[in-house]
Amino acid sequence: MAKSVESHRDWDEPSPKLHQGMREFMEEVSEPVPSEFDMNTSGIWTLLHWKRLLSLVSLLKPGDQIHFKDLFELSPEEKEQLPHIPSAFDSHCHLDRCMNKLGITSHFLADINSTVTVREEYQVDVQHAVGVFSDPETYPTRDQVHEWKSQGVVVAVGLHPRKTNPSAEQWQRFEELLSWPEITALGEVGIDRMEPVNTWSSQMLNLDRALQSLRPDQVLILHGRSSDDDPDEAWLTCLFKACPRVTREHLIHCHCFMGSKRLVQRWTSEFPNTYFGFTSIVSRFRNNKDTAKLDCIKWLSEHRLLLETDAPYFPKGGHRRSVPALLGYSADEVAKIRGVTWQDLLKKTNSNATRLYLDGAAPATETT
Repeated sequence: MAKSVESHRDWDEPSPKLHQGMREFMEEVSEPVPSEFDMNTSGIWTLLHWKRLLSLVSLLKPGDQIHFKDLFELSPEEKEQLPHIPSAFDSHCHLDRCMNKLGITSHFLADINSTVTVREEYQVDVQHAVGVFSDPETYPTRDQVHEWKSQGVVVAVGLHPRKTNPSAEQWQRFEELLSWPEITALGEVGIDRMEPVNTWSSQMLNLDRALQSLRPDQVLILHGRSSDDDPDEAWLTCLFKACPRVTREHLIHCHCFMGSKRLVQRWTSEFPNTYFGFTSIVSRFRNNKDTAKLDCIKWLSEHRLLLETDAPYFPKGGHRRSVPALLGYSADEVAKIRGVTWQDLLKKTNSNATRLYLDGAAPATETT
């Protein structure tokens, strides 16, 4: 009990640097300087303490909170006292679809994340996210791209395989956006065998055309969804379509991967700089005792792993829609399969996502 009280006092005690700042602040506003700065009493000097400032900032709208945060920097001593919520990099989410499903009009990641209440044990601080815009109807404008990027969002433009009949104008818009230097990833594009059979040929033609717009400096984000009868088939089709168009050393992200160990071995033999993303849907593999998929997740090199929410899909924690703030749940589901803590897994996948999307680098090792 005594230790708890002492910790509470340490929590509220101003650092020497802040103590001096409070004294100077009181002198500047011509107020009497107290002999002691007791943070448990009222006084205008408390407005300089990070804990009081955060209480006030919490009353602001999420977008205003971001602006306020950029104006003031906490001291190292104050940062040390803040609650340590794990940083997160959601490597695949659909921000336009989130906005539509949640009825949000502002282009703020914080506004999207504020629509959910995450259980304390799964809370993460989303520092970065890959915002995938794969619907021609909601492609971002150039101003919106810059707005998203200013919030730590990597903007990707693609054509979802379910969009089987894009118009000439939509193709023109797609190709225009992919030429912008601000667009550093192409995707998602790929093959989806859950769609009617009469769309499969169009999917393959669209994938082939989309790959023609891929720049050497852009990450390629691929979507592969097979039938239950042949779980690797769609990914193999993507592989064979990519081989003539994509160089061997290109950076690739296989999104929401559900393939086998044998598929990964074949894929990485053709494209060694490939990363594999997993969502919370992997819980189904455990529930269904899908040995092939579970073995692949356990075996896969940690240097190739990415974590995704695929928001607004695969919601967890009792929510109707997913958002990037729920990435802790994805981490937890994958970590259970790999036999590690989700916090350790999250730290590693943050590093991998940074390496891929911010540094433009291959996996840390060549072993799979």
